Amino acid sequence: MRSKPAGVRTHVLISLGSCLFMVISEAVATASRASGFPTPDPARIAAQVVTGIGFLGAGALIQNNYAIKGLTSAATIWCMAAIGLACGTGLYATALSASIAIVLLLILFEVLEKHFGNRRKRPMSLQINLRKSAKAKQIREIRKLLYDHQIPVMNETVSRLLNELLYITNIKINRSQEESLLQELQQNSAIVDIMILKQSDTREI
Repeated sequence: MRSKPAGVRTHVLISLGSCLFMVISEAVATASRASGFPTPDPARIAAQVVTGIGFLGAGALIQNNYAIKGLTSAATIWCMAAIGLACGTGLYATALSASIAIVLLLILFEVLEKHFGNRRKRPMSLQINLRKSAKAKQIREIRKLLYDHQIPVMNETVSRLLNELLYITNIKINRSQEESLLQELQQNSAIVDIMILKQSDTREI
């Protein structure tokens, strides 16, 4: 639930609200039986919770450049509603087991995503601004640094921009390579600043 569109408070409120709806459903059914109604349906209000929770799930989704984010938040919202309904019907063991399973799954997949995400190479654009006094030697040093880190270089361009030398190249790099590369580039006194462009995201050092 960390760094997600739907936070802890949202999930707690969804569970409590769903539980309350289920308790009301049971209370209405009990009162209906006492009043002589033969077949009260306690699941009717609960069914509307399942339908209505879809609007909250849709609100957790963020679409940006054809990429959809927030699916995990939408799924956990859906699960929280189910847990709340289970509590409302008195299925406390089921609700507790489901809560533990959901938390463990979220933690497990977060660890796996970090592990494999650090290894996955992503296409990025590296832009380096060097001082006006920079020579071809500094460009060769940058190329050698990329080669030493086993980072393939594509579509290199070197140009003069006002009082600076601009070096741009397309690379494929993973997170661990990116961190070590940036640390070494920052030690180069000829470099003014560094920008890493990834799709619509921009990171500046």
